[in-house]
Amino acid sequence: MVVYLIILFVVVALLFGSSAAGFLALKLVLWIVLILGVLSLLGFGFYQWRSPVIISSIPHAISYFMV
Repeated sequence: MVVYLIILFVVVALLFGSSAAGFLALKLVLWIVLILGVLSLLGFGFYQWRSPVIISSIPHAISYFMV
């Protein structure tokens, strides 16, 4: 998810350049990245930190070590 947001940040920067709309779009994307980063650190994001506590069954254990 974060990779997609970084790619979006770069695409917006390339498309709009240094115009006022581009600056506003870059600020918006940056705020979205910051908010999603804080939420993911608190456990409310699109992905969570992998830890052995999450593993509760064999499929979870397999996917934990495969990724």
